[in-house]
Amino acid sequence: RTGDKAKFRTNGEIEFLGRLDQQVKIRGFRVEPGEIEFLLSAHPHIQTVHVTDIENQEAQKYLCAYVVWHESAERADLKAYLQDKLPAYMIPSWIVDMPKIPLTMNGKVDRKALPNPALEQKQNGRTPETEMELAIAGIWAEVLRNHSIGVEDNFFEVGGHSLKASMLVARIRK
Repeated sequence: RTGDKAKFRTNGEIEFLGRLDQQVKIRGFRVEPGEIEFLLSAHPHIQTVHVTDIENQEAQKYLCAYVVWHESAERADLKAYLQDKLPAYMIPSWIVDMPKIPLTMNGKVDRKALPNPALEQKQNGRTPETEMELAIAGIWAEVLRNHSIGVEDNFFEVGGHSLKASMLVARIRK
């Protein structure tokens, strides 16, 4: 009834095996990636999309959308597109452009072949230069455990969320 898959062990304990559906839990919210895929696939410039949960170095889960654009399509700001249609916790932290979605021999999405952007975080824009920029970037790097923070990086796009934002504010005030 809960959508969870489990089995009884010989000692009577219940072993959790996963979900029967594709539902994932992101920072306490239950999310159905298929809903996000449906909305993104309705975008006129998108050919194919796959949305899944990924883990960073701290084993925290985030949403990632892998997008294949139509050949002649202009790249759109998909996060802005989704902001009017979804609550903030359902907007993927990463949107990765792909030439094609890798498939297994059975025609299912090959999740192991998808890149994990949480492990390949790159800095955007210029590097911190002033004393204040270096101090703030150092705090960001500590809170996010990402040592390549750029001055123009968006806190939420490089792995931040509301809980980490409160930690960040406390450390900045200190």
